[in-house]
Amino acid sequence: MKLKRIIGITTLWRDSASYIRKSLNQLELLEEELSSVYKFIYSFYENDSVDDTAEHLRTWLSSRKGYLTSEKNSLPQWNSLPSKQRTKQLANYRNRCLHPLVNHQLAYLFVLDSDINYDINLLSRMI
Repeated sequence: MKLKRIIGITTLWRDSASYIRKSLNQLELLEEELSSVYKFIYSFYENDSVDDTAEHLRTWLSSRKGYLTSEKNSLPQWNSLPSKQRTKQLANYRNRCLHPLVNHQLAYLFVLDSDINYDINLLSRMI
C-alpha cells in the first residue's frame, strides 16, 4: 500500500465565531476531495478571541491530526489597516502557527486566511 503524502494547512483565527462553520466546512470539503491521495495536518493559531472561536477549533480538531495554539496577548485588532506593526505581528503569528509542522514531511503547505471563501477546486488545481 502506498503511503499517503501530507498536506499541511495553517490558519490564523480571532473572533471567528460568525463564520467559523463555513470556513471549517471548506476544509472538510477539501479533505473529502483529496483524502484518497493525501492526509491532512492542521496548525491553527488563535489569539485574543472574546467569542468561542477556540472551543470551536478544539472540537473540530479533536477528530483530526492537528495543533491549536491559543493565546491571550491582549493586543488590539488590526483589521485591514495597512501598518508595518500589523505586518510584523501577522508574520509573528504565522511563524507561531507554522512551528508545530516543521518536523512533518509535508508534500504541500497551504497558508489560508480563515475569513476567505475560495473555490473548493482552487487548492486541487494548485496541486
